[in-house]
Amino acid sequence: MILYAKKNFYSIPIFLVCISAQAGVKYASPSGNSSNSGNDQSNPWNLSYALGVGSPLVAGDSLVLMDGIYEGNFESYLNGTGSDPIIVVAQNDGMATIDAGKNRTNGTGLLIYGSYTWFVGLKVTSSTTLRSSDASNGFAEIKDELGITVLGDHIKIINCWVYDIVGGGIELWRNGFNNEVYGSIIFNNGSQGDTRGNGHGFYVQHQDENQPKILENNIVFQNASQGINLYTTNPENKGVKVIRNVSFNTGVIATVNLTVHRPPHNFTVGSRNNLSSEVVVTDNIFYRDLQGSRLMADQVRNVTLGRTYMPNENIRFSENLIYGGGNLLEILPLNNIEIRANRFFNVHGKFYAVLGDKSSFPNASWNSNFYFNLNNQDKPFNDLTFGDWKNNFGFDLESQLYTNPIRTRKF
Repeated sequence: MILYAKKNFYSIPIFLVCISAQAGVKYASPSGNSSNSGNDQSNPWNLSYALGVGSPLVAGDSLVLMDGIYEGNFESYLNGTGSDPIIVVAQNDGMATIDAGKNRTNGTGLLIYGSYTWFVGLKVTSSTTLRSSDASNGFAEIKDELGITVLGDHIKIINCWVYDIVGGGIELWRNGFNNEVYGSIIFNNGSQGDTRGNGHGFYVQHQDENQPKILENNIVFQNASQGINLYTTNPENKGVKVIRNVSFNTGVIATVNLTVHRPPHNFTVGSRNNLSSEVVVTDNIFYRDLQGSRLMADQVRNVTLGRTYMPNENIRFSENLIYGGGNLLEILPLNNIEIRANRFFNVHGKFYAVLGDKSSFPNASWNSNFYFNLNNQDKPFNDLTFGDWKNNFGFDLESQLYTNPIRTRKF
């Protein structure tokens, strides 16, 4: 089997060409000073001043971050407009790095308030080394630490790297609207607790499908707890679009006690106490393997639609590629679920683990999928054969089941 991943990343040089023609181009550096003019590379601001409440930046301005390590936790209060966003961009792609583990204040590398601001080509990481708390080190206290947290509106995070953070990678909270993360790489975030890994790649909450949050063309891997986690405790969770991402091998940097916790997942949507709805998951790749023979099939999962609270509604899961995991897809009861034109590769366990029967999924559009039963399981469809699955549930009537992979250029 050959997989082709098509990625359309923004170009940092294009950004720099565009902003160089604008009057409001300012500079910041790790050694900058608020008393400088910020007008050129010889007189840069420091980053706290450039992003802070008193920043001179206005709509349409651009802030170029010069190469180097910006030590500390930074807060952005910048406000652009829809036609003139403020652009914060690395001078050289990936060479401006925020170290969240140094000069700590709130523990978050980049905390974003404000509105209409784009962050392009930045790295956020941490020099913190303590990432395990268990009996071996006397349950040492792990610092509360995050990569990027977004609380503002109309924020874009583009072509950024978030990695090696002790806590989570990127958090998009429910009171921020029309936010987007595009073309970014989020990996190796989280820590080892006594019974499981802690820290997700993405942690996303939302409440308005008309002002959605969008995750597109990102690569998310080897985070300690969940990969892409759309989850709330009490409020409704709705209005998130997950498009053309790759999420793989979530949880492999930590271990989990399966008598206490479920295994990590590459993608999760759900809520503890309320409805999840209006979620679009399309054209993604979700991949799990057993790390050679280090993991067993019951230690790995892939995707779950619905967690704790049920029933949920209006979730579209289409044209994705799902490979590996003890269960490829776990589903709680859902109204108006669409599961169409996906490619499932079963190599470890089952295609589906479903709670309920056909009546648990009213108005389902569940068809035209392709199933590759590579481990030749007799009953991989919720402990049913393919024929019994179709007869009992009425799903997948035009779907296809194979025992060998096919060559595809879909992705």
